[in-house]
Amino acid sequence: MRNSLNNSNITYFPLRDKEKNTKNQKLIIDKKKLDEFGFLVLKNFGDSSEKLKNFIIGQGYNLFYSEKLDGWLHTFETKMDSTELSEELESGGFHTDFMFQKKPPRYIALQCIKADPKYPFYGRNQIVKIDHLINQLIKLGIGESEFRELEVEYFLNGEIYKQKLFDPDFKNIKYHQKFAINNIILKNNIKIVELINNVSLSVCSDFVLNSGDLLIIDNYTTLHRRSECSVKYDDERKVFESRKMNSVRFD
Repeated sequence: MRNSLNNSNITYFPLRDKEKNTKNQKLIIDKKKLDEFGFLVLKNFGDSSEKLKNFIIGQGYNLFYSEKLDGWLHTFETKMDSTELSEELESGGFHTDFMFQKKPPRYIALQCIKADPKYPFYGRNQIVKIDHLINQLIKLGIGESEFRELEVEYFLNGEIYKQKLFDPDFKNIKYHQKFAINNIILKNNIKIVELINNVSLSVCSDFVLNSGDLLIIDNYTTLHRRSECSVKYDDERKVFESRKMNSVRFD
């Protein structure tokens, strides 16, 4: 089992230098830092989807094509009456993307086109790395043998699925709170879904994206979620404004 980490709540901004980006600084995906922290935030990247595509391809990665979206880019904004998880105003549950696929995409890029109207208090991102989650489970007295074979049950499209939470060497995780069935009870009558949510909230990195910021997440080694969002009515345009994002998956 991995040793406990000294810093369990770290937000890493690789392109920040005393809160300012230099115009001539080269944009890169720092793989070493991404492996270490599980995510990167590139401040002031911009809101162009074409720039995002070229940036990812230029770093040697392949874009993930989604049959559901019929493309590689997902542009969405939060809405008051949406049934899509990414567009709901209420906070989402901790999860990994495309977890029901045999080989989910390794990385997720979230490009903020428009910040939440109540920035920086709403529309925040929370990310927890697998090391921090495991270390906290150990502190709570849950042994390695108990969660090595731990399976979470999911209900999706009228069927029940079973999925192990961790891979055998505890390097990767698959989980989706919204679809999980909260029926597995561990020690002290703690249910697994409640446990993962509470532990994740206690050790996660918490931050917020402003317009033009780019967040890159390791989809194999972290759980992530988005907090509650807000809307604001535009009197002149007669519409509600809200948080707007581009989402791209890649390997």
